[in-house]
Amino acid sequence: MAHLLQCIGNKVRRMALWPFRRIKSIFNQIIDRIFYLMFDEKWFIDHFFRGRSGSRSVLLVRLDLIGDFTLWLDSAAAYRQIYPERKLVLCANRLWAELARQQPYWDEVIEVDVARLRADHMYGLKLMLSLYWRGFEIAIQPTYSREIAVDRLVRATVALERIGQEGDTSNLHATDKRITDTWYTRLIPVGAPQSMEIQKNAEFVRVLGASNFRSSVGRLIWSPPPTAFFHSDRPYVVLSPGASWLPKAWPAEKFAYLAQELYLKQNMRIVLCGAPADHAVCERIIRATMIPIDNLAGQTSLTQLLEVIAGASLVISNDSGNIHLAAALRIPSVCIVGGGHVSRFLPYIVDSEQDCVLPRVAVHHMECFGCGWQCKYPINAGDPVPCVSNIELSAVTALCRDALIGTPPSVRTVES
Repeated sequence: MAHLLQCIGNKVRRMALWPFRRIKSIFNQIIDRIFYLMFDEKWFIDHFFRGRSGSRSVLLVRLDLIGDFTLWLDSAAAYRQIYPERKLVLCANRLWAELARQQPYWDEVIEVDVARLRADHMYGLKLMLSLYWRGFEIAIQPTYSREIAVDRLVRATVALERIGQEGDTSNLHATDKRITDTWYTRLIPVGAPQSMEIQKNAEFVRVLGASNFRSSVGRLIWSPPPTAFFHSDRPYVVLSPGASWLPKAWPAEKFAYLAQELYLKQNMRIVLCGAPADHAVCERIIRATMIPIDNLAGQTSLTQLLEVIAGASLVISNDSGNIHLAAALRIPSVCIVGGGHVSRFLPYIVDSEQDCVLPRVAVHHMECFGCGWQCKYPINAGDPVPCVSNIELSAVTALCRDALIGTPPSVRTVES
């Protein structure tokens, strides 16, 4: 009887709140439409905003994830050469803004809460107004796959030069891209969509003025915490089994077999790292083995994660930010790569490999590579896509063994 009364009460409460929720929904739709007309239909900014003159500063807008930022570090050094007499200001994702402040390539870092920028119009408006009043002479968006929320920031600067990559429609609807393209005074084409990201970044700065720039792998500068977060009295391997999109992740059971082999045959301590969302898959790996494993998923700040990676003998990861952090820290790594964005992020292609430790790559080639992760095969919930699940354990193990003994790779990409 009590349960029935509770159900009736919940139903009555929902019915009573429905009109208010409907009004709130309509209000939000009106605000969205007003915001669109003011900032996306060339009205408010174009007719009322005017940039202040006299500023000699350059704004770089880079708001994507830590892996993209790390891949960009190499070409980021070139902006000092291109704009030697100007103040360089970086608009950075809050997730890695503190790390960006430790790099020597800019004079100031502005933190942006990207999730809030996408969802909260008042936050976006406040940020756009603050960028407008700074009076930047040049605004640059060096990201290949642009998105509308970030393009708005470039537009709001009303800088005399607003420069971006011509890019693609991965993060933009084609209609929105046609609109946002008009917000730039110059769009630079940097090659085919499948060309490697480091190559795209290098071509961009060459067109901007660093004509002799040769791409390599950026070196990440960071300050270890005063008190060590992680200590190991024996060599260890970092496994990063998570992924931003779960079907891109190699099966947990294969990670478990790999962990067991590295522990028993290579005498390596096993450490699992990742975001809080990766904790569950890490626990699955632990349950599937009979060896001691440290699960640090969701327990590290970015600085602590860097400390763990920097002390590792090897990093093994899906296609995620940790593999790029390892490369920037000069730590040997093995990456398990699917074919959604074939060749764009891995394997690394650089003009100069001097003083680099490039990731080794395990891949299972399929005719549908380049699908943009729009997999044509039926996938059960929780299962990886075929191009990832079919990567053989033996191929990954062989790459790990070579990396641990320091064998110079004649071929960095192994197809299973």
